[in-house]
Amino acid sequence: MRNLDPGHLLSYVDESGDTGYGQQKSSTTYTLGCVVINSAHWGGVLDEYVEFRRRLKAKFRIPMRAELKANFVLRGTGSLKELNLSPAERHLIFRSHVKFVADNPYLHVFAVVATKNGGLTGSKLFDETWIRLFQRLERTSDALGASTVQLIHDQGEDESIRKLARWSRRRLTAGSQTGSGLIARPFKNLVEDPVARDSRASYFIQMADFAAYAAYRRIHPGTEKVQQIVPQNSWDLYEEALLARVTSARFGEPKAIVSLQA
Repeated sequence: MRNLDPGHLLSYVDESGDTGYGQQKSSTTYTLGCVVINSAHWGGVLDEYVEFRRRLKAKFRIPMRAELKANFVLRGTGSLKELNLSPAERHLIFRSHVKFVADNPYLHVFAVVATKNGGLTGSKLFDETWIRLFQRLERTSDALGASTVQLIHDQGEDESIRKLARWSRRRLTAGSQTGSGLIARPFKNLVEDPVARDSRASYFIQMADFAAYAAYRRIHPGTEKVQQIVPQNSWDLYEEALLARVTSARFGEPKAIVSLQA
């Protein structure tokens, strides 16, 4: 596991799936992917990603400003629709995104995967999943010596995320290491309200989208056709970028995935 530099941390978050169930169910999980970077390295990593996108453009004709999302790569839709890329080419595009993060020493990823069982739906599932993300960011911040954290997320649930962030700053809790209930762990190092960005205008949120989908497929592999594009082990290819401190994975369990049975 590579070390995360202390300081001001930027945390980019995107989701995969939805919070419905039953007749409203359209996904097996509600998953949050998170990419973390120290702000001191942000500019350099952005420059490297721009060069990466230039290589994708040269090889696959993907425009530099085109939004790339895991779902577009999986189905050949969205910004990839007119390119008629083969499953093998789309697999290479997905894998290359994972490897970009894995190979960059300043990027770190983790995810929260809530598998739907009908116990939690709608806003309750939304809240419980995001609270787990805030808990892990708080623990990471504290472990690094009170590093500050700023959250940047895809647009869509701006008010709900803002309310949870303000609640977390004052009332966040965590499980006691002795197993005796909850202890107060307010997220004091969370600075400002979360920033909502259109994912089309943020390469880093697009990285988080790929992470969310890879984490989802690590827990729920999907059909053979899906695995041609996104194999189950795609998450493991993040390797040293996995922010393993966010969970205590047992032997054989994926690192850096917080699982929630909902």
